[in-house]
Amino acid sequence: MGDLPGNRFWARQIVEEAGVAEEIDVARVSAARTDDVYEGLKWTLARDPAVGVRIPSGDGAFMLYKTSSSWTAEGLPVVRVAYTYDEDQVVFLAVKVDH
Repeated sequence: MGDLPGNRFWARQIVEEAGVAEEIDVARVSAARTDDVYEGLKWTLARDPAVGVRIPSGDGAFMLYKTSSSWTAEGLPVVRVAYTYDEDQVVFLAVKVDH
């Protein structure tokens, strides 16, 4: 089983730009289960980054993905991430956590 797109075990590397880890660290203090939601989001986007919405910008385009708003009723934060991707990696440009 090689590391090829289409292989259910294949995943791109997640790369976090400056500020992303800090935003998650701040959210951990005030939002329970931030790690669970963020790890699930990373797992999803590493395997299928096209699930986000393409947003055109002056520098080309980026993708935007948001976890379900209905999760707040379960006490889970909503996480939004702006990112780009290619065959090998998903680059998180920015993240916002609402709880």
